[in-house]
Amino acid sequence: MKSFELDNGTPAEFIDHVRRELADRGLNQYVSLDGNETELVVTFHWMGSTELRYRLEPRGDGFRAVLSGERVSPLHAAFRQRFDDRFDQVLAKVGAKTI
Repeated sequence: MKSFELDNGTPAEFIDHVRRELADRGLNQYVSLDGNETELVVTFHWMGSTELRYRLEPRGDGFRAVLSGERVSPLHAAFRQRFDDRFDQVLAKVGAKTI
């Protein structure tokens, strides 16, 4: 997942929505989000730790998040597509679209 965008909302609102969706799916023990107006950090915790950093760019009433860096646990490499697919599902549920 290289980048995604949200048509409406602030990064703080987005983080709150994603955290609630992760909790509803029972994934909040494995995924955490932190950020501010310019950066979002998504961390996967499961048999190691993988961190994805996104640069946030204002876009209309929303923003675009562009992957700016990643640190992938060697144990996660084999599961990368599964992580991406599940996170894409969460993003879609909160109104974001991958690009």
